[in-house]
Order: sequence, then structure tokens, then C-alpha cells
Amino acid sequence: RVVHHGVDHLPATARPPERGSGRPYLLYVGQRDGYKNFGRLLRTWAGDSVLLGEFDLLCFGGGPWSTEERAEIGRLSLPDGRLIQAHGEDAVLVGLYQNAAAFVYPSMYEGFGIPPLEAMSQGCPVLSSNVSSMPEVLGDAAEYFPPEDRDALREALHRVLGDSERRSELQARGRERAARFTWRRCAEETLAAYRVLA
Repeated sequence: RVVHHGVDHLPATARPPERGSGRPYLLYVGQRDGYKNFGRLLRTWAGDSVLLGEFDLLCFGGGPWSTEERAEIGRLSLPDGRLIQAHGEDAVLVGLYQNAAAFVYPSMYEGFGIPPLEAMSQGCPVLSSNVSSMPEVLGDAAEYFPPEDRDALREALHRVLGDSERRSELQARGRERAARFTWRRCAEETLAAYRVLA
């Protein structure tokens, strides 16, 4: 029996993001190395003139850039101030979710995946890889793409960012989907599982 985590732990009050550019942004949250596949998102965004021209890429958490990431960023010759790192408490993250143009989750593997559900709970449209647990967890509330395919990721980004009706649809479905994942439900289902074993 599978018992899912809850995602109703974020604070109700957001801290508005402190950003000087005023440009809309794509949001990435968490660690960036290995199977997280952040590099493919970075190269897809940087290699598309429309995406790079209209949207910043904002990364929350995950620590400082690694040596490999700094080298990759240098090779991409990005305009100043377009690739942004942010960190802080959960209220800051809530503000980022609420104000992002979209949240992107390109991971090659996840056992569950809390960040996309957090984003959904805050009304942020979610684009996610279509592997491992993600379709089961996110259902019909995300725009999917195969994580190894940059063209598919780029097309998914254009579909969502260029279509206000699709964004609104994802926002509504996302809120409904995330509302199912509560820590109370997690506790009740865990207790029920133990009772079956007793």
C-alpha cells in the first residue's frame, strides 16, 4: 500500500519576492545535480531566444553553483541578471511559487516529488518530466515532457507560457490535485496500515 506525503505544510502568508528586473520567471526548486536534470533545463532555456528574451530562470535552494555549473553558465554567455539564485524561509518560497510564470521539474527519477505539488498548491502552473512516480502523483494537473528530450521540454514550455487558457487550466487542476495531499490524510492512512498488520 502506498501512503503519500502531505504538502499542506507551507505558511499561509507569503513574502513577496525581492526582484529588480520585473521580468516574469521560470522557477526551479531544490538540488540540481545528477538525476535532477537541471542542466538540461538550463540549456533549453538559454538556447531558445523567446524563452531567454522574455523569462528569467530563478533557482531556489540547492546551494551555490558547483564548479561544473559555473563552467556551463560561462559557456552559455548569459546576459547579466537572467539566471538567479534565491534562498530563504518557506514564506519566501511561497511568494516565488505564487508569482512564477511556471514551475519546471525536469527530474529523471523521483520517488514522490514534493516541490511540484507545493507549486500546485500555490496556483503555479507545473511542467514535469513524465517518468517514475510523477504521472501518478501529479495526474492530469501538469504539462508533461520526456526528461531527456530538450525539444519536447521547449515545446512544453511554449505551450504553457503562450496559452493563458492552458495556464489557467493547470492552475485550477493543480490546486485541486494538491488539496488531496494532506499530512492528516498521510497520518490516518499510515495508522490504518499499521492496524492491518497488528
